[in-house]
Amino acid sequence: MIVVPLSIGLIALLLYFAFHSIGQALLILVNLPLALIGGIVALYVSGQYLSVPSSIGFITLFGVAVLNGVVMVEAINLRIE
Repeated sequence: MIVVPLSIGLIALLLYFAFHSIGQALLILVNLPLALIGGIVALYVSGQYLSVPSSIGFITLFGVAVLNGVVMVEAINLRIE
């Protein structure tokens, strides 16, 4: 159960080092609660329980959500410059 919060913390740390801005890192991390809600709904609809494979799936889901946020923030930063 500690794997998911630990992975979110590591993602936040990497985002801070990449953008040198806590604000932009937090803006990207705003996507994670929505991804979490979608993942929980998907588990409920499919009748599955939270297990090791689904935890790995959540980590992957968080990675995709963060990657989409990084692409959007980078595009905004390029247009501002």
